[in-house]
Amino acid sequence: MKRGLIIFSALVFLMANCRKKELRDFKTYEDLGVIHCLNGVIDSTELGLDCGGGACSPCVQLEAPCVLPNNIIKIAISPFLQSLDVTSTSITTNNGSHTFRAYTTNGHYLSLSFINKADITKMYKGTSDSSFLEDWEVFVKYHGSLDKVGSGDVYVNYISGHYVITCCDFSFSSWGSSAPNVEQNFKITFD
Repeated sequence: MKRGLIIFSALVFLMANCRKKELRDFKTYEDLGVIHCLNGVIDSTELGLDCGGGACSPCVQLEAPCVLPNNIIKIAISPFLQSLDVTSTSITTNNGSHTFRAYTTNGHYLSLSFINKADITKMYKGTSDSSFLEDWEVFVKYHGSLDKVGSGDVYVNYISGHYVITCCDFSFSSWGSSAPNVEQNFKITFD
Protein backbone atom coordinates (compact mmCIF):
# COMPACT_ATOMS: atom_id res chain seq x y z
CA MET A 1 0.00 0.00 0.00
CA LYS A 2 2.83 2.35 0.89
CA ARG A 3 4.51 1.63 -2.44
CA GLY A 4 1.27 2.40 -4.33
CA LEU A 5 0.94 5.68 -2.45
CA ILE A 6 4.50 6.66 -3.39
CA ILE A 7 3.88 5.87 -7.08
CA PHE A 8 0.58 7.78 -6.99
CA SER A 9 2.29 10.79 -5.34
CA ALA A 10 5.09 10.71 -7.92
CA LEU A 11 2.54 10.66 -10.79
CA VAL A 12 0.60 13.58 -9.29
CA PHE A 13 3.87 15.52 -8.87
CA LEU A 14 4.92 14.83 -12.52
CA MET A 15 1.50 15.78 -13.87
CA ALA A 16 1.51 19.04 -11.89
CA ASN A 17 4.99 19.95 -13.20
CA CYS A 18 4.01 19.10 -16.78
CA ARG A 19 0.87 21.23 -16.43
CA LYS A 20 2.94 24.17 -15.16
CA LYS A 21 5.38 23.80 -18.07
CA GLU A 22 2.53 23.80 -20.62
CA LEU A 23 1.09 26.97 -19.11
CA ARG A 24 4.54 28.57 -19.02
CA ASP A 25 5.22 27.61 -22.67
CA PHE A 26 1.81 28.89 -23.73
CA LYS A 27 2.39 32.22 -21.98
CA THR A 28 5.78 32.56 -23.71
CA TYR A 29 4.15 31.77 -27.06
CA GLU A 30 1.48 34.44 -26.47
CA ASP A 31 4.21 36.98 -25.86
CA LEU A 32 5.81 36.28 -29.26
CA GLY A 33 2.91 37.71 -31.27
CA VAL A 34 0.79 36.68 -34.23
CA ILE A 35 1.66 33.24 -35.58
CA HIS A 36 2.14 34.33 -39.23
CA CYS A 37 4.87 36.70 -38.01
CA LEU A 38 6.96 33.70 -36.96
CA ASN A 39 6.56 31.13 -39.73
CA GLY A 40 9.46 32.05 -42.05
CA VAL A 41 7.13 32.92 -44.97
CA ILE A 42 5.96 36.24 -46.42
CA ASP A 43 2.22 35.84 -45.94
CA SER A 44 -0.88 37.67 -44.77
CA THR A 45 -0.19 41.42 -44.99
CA GLU A 46 3.57 41.09 -44.42
CA LEU A 47 5.89 43.18 -46.59
CA GLY A 48 9.04 41.21 -45.80
CA LEU A 49 9.93 37.89 -44.23
CA ASP A 50 7.87 37.91 -40.99
CA CYS A 51 7.81 41.72 -40.80
CA GLY A 52 5.62 44.67 -41.73
CA GLY A 53 1.96 44.81 -42.58
CA GLY A 54 0.76 46.16 -39.24
CA ALA A 55 0.62 42.95 -37.17
CA CYS A 56 4.35 42.11 -37.31
CA SER A 57 7.39 44.16 -36.33
CA PRO A 58 8.37 46.84 -38.89
CA CYS A 59 10.63 45.86 -41.80
CA VAL A 60 13.99 47.46 -42.53
CA GLN A 61 13.69 48.42 -46.20
CA LEU A 62 16.66 48.41 -48.56
CA GLU A 63 16.87 51.74 -50.33
CA ALA A 64 18.11 52.16 -53.89
CA PRO A 65 21.50 53.93 -53.96
CA CYS A 66 20.28 56.59 -56.42
CA VAL A 67 17.70 59.35 -56.64
CA LEU A 68 15.52 59.13 -59.73
CA PRO A 69 12.40 60.96 -60.88
CA ASN A 70 9.23 59.02 -60.09
CA ASN A 71 7.22 57.18 -62.77
CA ILE A 72 9.86 57.53 -65.47
CA ILE A 73 11.45 54.70 -67.46
CA LYS A 74 14.72 55.63 -69.20
CA ILE A 75 15.32 53.08 -71.93
CA ALA A 76 17.34 52.92 -75.14
CA ILE A 77 14.89 52.54 -77.99
CA SER A 78 16.80 52.57 -81.23
CA PRO A 79 18.69 54.74 -81.79
CA PHE A 80 18.17 57.05 -78.81
CA LEU A 81 17.73 57.00 -75.04
CA GLN A 82 14.11 57.85 -74.27
CA SER A 83 12.41 58.93 -71.06
CA LEU A 84 8.95 57.41 -70.98
CA ASP A 85 6.27 58.65 -68.60
CA VAL A 86 4.28 55.99 -66.75
CA THR A 87 0.55 56.61 -67.18
CA SER A 88 -0.90 53.71 -65.15
CA THR A 89 0.16 50.64 -63.21
CA SER A 90 -1.21 47.28 -62.15
CA ILE A 91 -0.29 44.42 -59.83
CA THR A 92 -1.51 40.88 -60.46
CA THR A 93 -1.02 37.69 -58.48
CA ASN A 94 -1.16 34.13 -59.78
CA ASN A 95 -0.41 31.09 -57.58
CA GLY A 96 1.77 33.18 -55.27
CA SER A 97 3.74 34.96 -58.02
CA HIS A 98 3.40 38.74 -58.38
CA THR A 99 3.66 40.74 -61.60
CA PHE A 100 3.93 44.52 -61.63
CA ARG A 101 3.13 46.38 -64.88
CA ALA A 102 3.85 50.01 -65.70
CA TYR A 103 2.10 51.31 -68.83
CA THR A 104 3.71 54.19 -70.74
CA THR A 105 2.47 57.06 -72.90
CA ASN A 106 3.46 55.22 -76.09
CA GLY A 107 1.12 52.29 -75.31
CA HIS A 108 3.91 49.91 -74.26
CA TYR A 109 4.63 48.57 -70.78
CA LEU A 110 7.34 47.35 -68.43
CA SER A 111 6.65 44.14 -66.50
CA LEU A 112 8.45 42.86 -63.41
CA SER A 113 7.67 39.27 -62.42
CA PHE A 114 8.51 37.82 -58.99
CA ILE A 115 7.96 34.14 -58.15
CA ASN A 116 6.71 35.12 -54.67
CA LYS A 117 5.37 38.25 -53.01
CA ALA A 118 7.96 41.02 -53.37
CA ASP A 119 10.11 41.40 -50.23
CA ILE A 120 11.05 44.97 -49.27
CA THR A 121 14.00 43.78 -47.17
CA LYS A 122 16.15 42.47 -50.02
CA MET A 123 17.67 43.48 -53.31
CA TYR A 124 16.62 41.49 -56.36
CA LYS A 125 18.71 40.68 -59.39
CA GLY A 126 16.96 41.50 -62.64
CA THR A 127 17.22 38.70 -65.15
CA SER A 128 16.35 38.21 -68.80
CA ASP A 129 15.50 34.52 -68.29
CA SER A 130 12.01 33.78 -67.02
CA SER A 131 12.18 30.00 -67.21
CA PHE A 132 13.64 29.24 -63.76
CA LEU A 133 13.40 32.26 -61.47
CA GLU A 134 14.93 32.03 -58.01
CA ASP A 135 13.37 33.84 -55.06
CA TRP A 136 16.08 36.55 -55.27
CA GLU A 137 15.49 37.23 -58.99
CA VAL A 138 12.96 39.30 -60.92
CA PHE A 139 12.20 38.89 -64.62
CA VAL A 140 12.15 42.34 -66.22
CA LYS A 141 10.80 42.87 -69.73
CA TYR A 142 9.87 45.95 -71.71
CA HIS A 143 7.00 45.08 -74.04
CA GLY A 144 7.17 47.37 -77.07
CA SER A 145 7.66 47.33 -80.81
CA LEU A 146 10.99 45.68 -80.02
CA ASP A 147 10.82 43.76 -76.74
CA LYS A 148 13.74 44.38 -74.42
CA VAL A 149 15.08 42.37 -71.49
CA GLY A 150 18.13 42.79 -69.32
CA SER A 151 19.70 42.75 -65.90
CA GLY A 152 20.43 44.98 -62.94
CA ASP A 153 19.83 45.45 -59.21
CA VAL A 154 16.14 46.03 -58.39
CA TYR A 155 14.87 47.49 -55.10
CA VAL A 156 11.31 47.17 -53.82
CA ASN A 157 10.00 49.61 -51.21
CA TYR A 158 6.60 50.17 -49.64
CA ILE A 159 5.90 53.86 -49.08
CA SER A 160 2.59 55.38 -47.98
CA GLY A 161 0.64 52.26 -48.94
CA HIS A 162 2.23 51.82 -52.40
CA TYR A 163 4.99 49.65 -53.80
CA VAL A 164 7.87 51.65 -55.30
CA ILE A 165 10.27 49.70 -57.51
CA THR A 166 13.60 51.26 -58.48
CA CYS A 167 16.59 50.23 -60.58
CA CYS A 168 19.51 52.66 -60.79
CA ASP A 169 21.25 51.05 -63.76
CA PHE A 170 19.49 48.46 -65.89
CA SER A 171 20.99 46.84 -69.00
CA PHE A 172 17.98 46.73 -71.32
CA SER A 173 18.68 45.22 -74.72
CA SER A 174 16.80 43.48 -77.51
CA TRP A 175 16.65 39.69 -77.36
CA GLY A 176 20.05 38.24 -78.27
CA SER A 177 21.95 41.54 -78.47
CA SER A 178 24.18 43.42 -76.05
CA ALA A 179 22.99 46.45 -74.10
CA PRO A 180 23.91 49.90 -75.42
CA ASN A 181 26.37 51.90 -73.37
CA VAL A 182 23.84 54.38 -71.95
CA GLU A 183 22.33 54.81 -68.50
CA GLN A 184 18.97 53.04 -68.42
CA ASN A 185 16.89 53.05 -65.25
CA PHE A 186 13.41 53.29 -63.77
CA LYS A 187 11.50 54.24 -60.65
CA ILE A 188 7.82 53.41 -60.56
CA THR A 189 5.13 53.78 -57.90
CA PHE A 190 2.44 51.10 -58.20
CA ASP A 191 -1.11 51.93 -57.10
